[in-house]
Formats: sequence, structure tokens, C-alpha cells
Amino acid sequence: MDINAMSPASGRILKEDNTVVNIADRLVTAVIGTFSGSATTTYTCSSECNGFGIVNTGASDLTFTINDITITVSSGESFENVFESFSSVVVTATDTFKAIVKG
Repeated sequence: MDINAMSPASGRILKEDNTVVNIADRLVTAVIGTFSGSATTTYTCSSECNGFGIVNTGASDLTFTINDITITVSSGESFENVFESFSSVVVTATDTFKAIVKG
């Protein structure tokens, strides 16, 4: 396989496990749901999810966990990215946040 053909410009990328992924297959296509809270919250996706965004509107840091990856979002900051497919996200918080889940 030509490694030069594996680039975002070609529409294909080579993953760490040497599998090829078509970028179009990984694009976030729609909002699945939104949620907010001020305490630890588990959101379960109604269908396959692969995008997540959160805004920490509280005064304390929060964390969220997707696929055993835990990320800290400081007070006043936001985060948005695409992940390998997931079925739930856990937000651990003691103050307010707003989140969006995409699939």
C-alpha cells in the first residue's frame, strides 16, 4: 500500500493499528443530543456517537470520560472533538456545564 496515498488530502488515513479509514466515514454528521448539569452525569447515546463538545460554565474544573480517555476542562473553557465510536460519556463535575453529543 502506498503510504503517500494515506493523508487527509487523499480522503484516507492510516490508523496506528495499520487499518485504513476513509475520512468521510468518520465525519460527524448530526447532533444526537444535548445535556447539562451541575453534578456527575452519565449520558447514554441513543445511536452510535463519535463527536462530543462541552463548555464548563462553572467555577471548578470538570472531567469527562469517553472510551477510557479522561480529559479535564478548566473553568470557563470548552472542548470539542471527534472520538472512536462510543455509546456513553461520563461528566464528573461539581458545578455547571453544557454538552453536545454528535454522531
